[in-house]
Amino acid sequence: MTGAPRTPVLVRPSWRIPALVVVAVCAATTAVLGVRYHGQDEPGRLDALVDPNIVVTSSSAEGALRPLILLGSPAVIALLVAGIAGWAATQRWWSAAALAVLGPGLAAVSTEFLLKPLVGRTLDGDLAFPSGHAVRVAAVSVVVLVLLVAGHRPRHRPARIAIGSAAVLLPACAAYALVALTWHYTTDAIGGVLVAVAVVIAIALVLDAGVGSFSARSRSFL
Repeated sequence: MTGAPRTPVLVRPSWRIPALVVVAVCAATTAVLGVRYHGQDEPGRLDALVDPNIVVTSSSAEGALRPLILLGSPAVIALLVAGIAGWAATQRWWSAAALAVLGPGLAAVSTEFLLKPLVGRTLDGDLAFPSGHAVRVAAVSVVVLVLLVAGHRPRHRPARIAIGSAAVLLPACAAYALVALTWHYTTDAIGGVLVAVAVVIAIALVLDAGVGSFSARSRSFL
């Protein structure tokens, strides 16, 4: 008798150690940046080097960049999360649906209620590190990339390449807009991306471990 097809894991077994290394590096770099800019309200060395070359002043440029910032708004992110989780549910890929909800959700909550108050870096009086907008956009993008790699289907390669390219470019464009419109320093945006990568991949690994443990227990009862 042929069993039901296995639900794909989120992180392939051969990639789990590299994934853990990525999580560790992103977390450590975020911690270093957080310590470096703790309690400050001035640009750092990297910000002073990069930001003046990015900031825009014309109203037309500002108008063109604002939609990119809206990508990181809670309402837009909620719609994207609902869409990804809904698609995963139709595929009965429950770990993917959980990742779509938990990844961006926990990344955003930890940023707003833990990291920002803990670091205390400000810009124009507002807590700035890491950037919440950058975290949200990057977290959704990392979820998409994880699912694209995990659910490998060669016949859909052109679509996968297009979606994967968008998932890489959109966080970069949003980060650029945040700095160009002086909502954040460059290091705030970098910190946001690092947090998103670390949280989403860590949750993917935890979900895989949970699914594997559940499967092992289920087989033991058969």
